[in-house]
Amino acid sequence: MFKFNRRYLACVILILGTSFASSKTHKIIIIGGGPAAYSAAVSAANAQIDVLVIEGEEPGGQPIKAGDIKNFPSYKSVNGADLVVNMREHAEELGAKMIDAQVTKVDLKNRPFTIWTNQEQTFSADSIIIATGSEPIKLNCPGEDKCWGKGVVVCAKCDGYLFKDKNVVIVGGGYSALREIGNMKAHTNHITLINPEAKLSGPQFLINQAHQAQVAILNNTTVQQILEKDGHVTGVEVIDNATKTTKIIPAEGVLIGLGWTPSSKLFAGQIAINNQDQIVVTNDTNTSIPGVFAAGDVTDKARHQLFMAASSGFAAAMDAEKYLREHNLI
Repeated sequence: MFKFNRRYLACVILILGTSFASSKTHKIIIIGGGPAAYSAAVSAANAQIDVLVIEGEEPGGQPIKAGDIKNFPSYKSVNGADLVVNMREHAEELGAKMIDAQVTKVDLKNRPFTIWTNQEQTFSADSIIIATGSEPIKLNCPGEDKCWGKGVVVCAKCDGYLFKDKNVVIVGGGYSALREIGNMKAHTNHITLINPEAKLSGPQFLINQAHQAQVAILNNTTVQQILEKDGHVTGVEVIDNATKTTKIIPAEGVLIGLGWTPSSKLFAGQIAINNQDQIVVTNDTNTSIPGVFAAGDVTDKARHQLFMAASSGFAAAMDAEKYLREHNLI
């Protein structure tokens, strides 16, 4: 039994297990348990298509860790966990079936497609939507986990409002970090960029913008720990990689801009995946295998925005429905 409530994931999800046994071929199986997955389930279930969502053992995705979200349409402010639970409940009320199992293996080369889980279950499907998301690359330093969502963030567009006129440290020197400088500048001018490499490595236009923004840039510097009080960020301790000297930079916020790791390993060797481990999609959600679709942050169209992930989930379900109809499967 898995607990999942509106704010702390404490309401009970019944594990339906063998009631969805392999003897039945589902029309759509969605792999994933975040905004893209649940939105795809809402769309498919609303169209009265048989849909099963294999959520993984920690459903919810990145919004669970996001705290309050202020850039999702129709909500002035909404807790990330509340929002994703609403999505899940909506899909379930429309008839989508949910299983909190972890997919361990897939066969995308034979039809119907086959999926195995860590609960010794086997499922088959006429179409699959991959919505496994991605994970931010973390610092793995003391204080990071304790302050996650309480001053440590990964998205200025989502959380920059928390740091209005405050001191913020952005960690990274590539595309992800440099892009966030402009987003954070909308909220504060007190920004320090901590780059662990010897020089900035992102696109030249973003490097130029970083210098024009007049942010303090510390190259060849590593964050050793995030300082906190009562779980809230108070600063970072950094070390100069060349001189080995350390110092403390006062800050109320830390934005980690080291990039993302798509959760695509399970599908390697079966569908097209680029050199950034993103699933390649065409026409919005089509993968290299007809009948297999991908949505959200696992794809090469990722925007790492909750609304964009959700909208791509709807698109994937619509594309899957079209595929099923064209092949007389529904």
